[in-house]
Amino acid sequence: MSYRLFLLVFVMITNVDGLKVLSNTPQPMTGLLIPKMLGQWFAVHRKPPCTWSGSKEFVNLGIFFKYEGKDTISSQITWGDEFCNKVFAKDFMESPPGVLLKKDSFGDNISGKAVIIATDYKTYLIKWGCTKFSVFGEKCDDPYVVVLTRVPKPTKFTLANINVVLSKTWGLTIKDLDMVLQTGTGACYGGKKI
Repeated sequence: MSYRLFLLVFVMITNVDGLKVLSNTPQPMTGLLIPKMLGQWFAVHRKPPCTWSGSKEFVNLGIFFKYEGKDTISSQITWGDEFCNKVFAKDFMESPPGVLLKKDSFGDNISGKAVIIATDYKTYLIKWGCTKFSVFGEKCDDPYVVVLTRVPKPTKFTLANINVVLSKTWGLTIKDLDMVLQTGTGACYGGKKI
């Protein structure tokens, strides 16, 4: 009886947001060129991990990728309107290319395995991550996905390309993810309008 109850609770927790398909580790993009994906990106749609569920309210969420050496990328994650908040993370490249081991400065918000699903380097990048793998195989108990674009307000053409990737990978569209408010102004934009 207690095992059945545990299993029922486990299934309810892992599918609490209706995006159970994200629990499967996706394949990384083939032929990924890390230097071309560096620089400023803006989060436009996402499903945050439970470990950072409070981030659903973030405004002007951005990520700046910087190459730090042979196998390391640093990330500066920023968000805010009047004030610009920052979290730093390191992505250690693993094999195959596109698979990363992420360590955030808090230690547990977004740390874990990450996979670059797709990017055209100039307009969009889609990244999947897992902060906690299941004890029952290779499923992720706390997955996240973030859709990044080079500009705060992407074109319809860019969004259509993103939808194609999300559909092929998980059978989802950007409407299945949380939208991130990008105001185009504020402290994280250096006080400038973008």
